[in-house]
Amino acid sequence: MERCERQVVKIPGPGNGGFEYTDYECRPFPRSVSDSCDDENRFFCAAWTSAQYSTELGIGFAALALVSLL
Repeated sequence: MERCERQVVKIPGPGNGGFEYTDYECRPFPRSVSDSCDDENRFFCAAWTSAQYSTELGIGFAALALVSLL
């Protein structure tokens, strides 16, 4: 899973003009240090990772069921 963030920086110019810079960055989620998985968010990070594995396992079973029907 990834977490994507968009940052917009607006620099005003003379009159009504200006410059706008947009940055779009994705990173793996959750990370142990930047998302505080080592401290207060330990339960959330464990549940999120378990849910991801369960989803992938469910997709695998669905693919096997589809193949068995064919």
